Amino acid sequence: MMIMVLEGTTQIKFYKLSGARLYVPEKVASDSAFPFTDAETVVLRVDVENQRLIIEKAREWWEAEFGLDWSTMETTFKKLTPELQEKILKGGYWSKGPGNFVETK
Repeated sequence: MMIMVLEGTTQIKFYKLSGARLYVPEKVASDSAFPFTDAETVVLRVDVENQRLIIEKAREWWEAEFGLDWSTMETTFKKLTPELQEKILKGGYWSKGPGNFVETK
């Protein structure tokens, strides 16, 4: 299995009051395989042992890592927008229960 990796060289710039900035080279950021969009919220993790910075898409609140079981929250689910209901269903966050009441239209 071949893993596709986009690569570029950059520098990290530290600022006393506001943290640090990392520039993503244009050839990486403009590649159609680059997974992030302008102003998108991301999560940064530092793998200290392997000296790596990991950047991932931030999860939506309804994709919580503690595993919300939407099939047990009928009233709450029905109050969500149809678009969000669809994202929850397509994302597989309904898989723990029967979901008999689901009507997304």
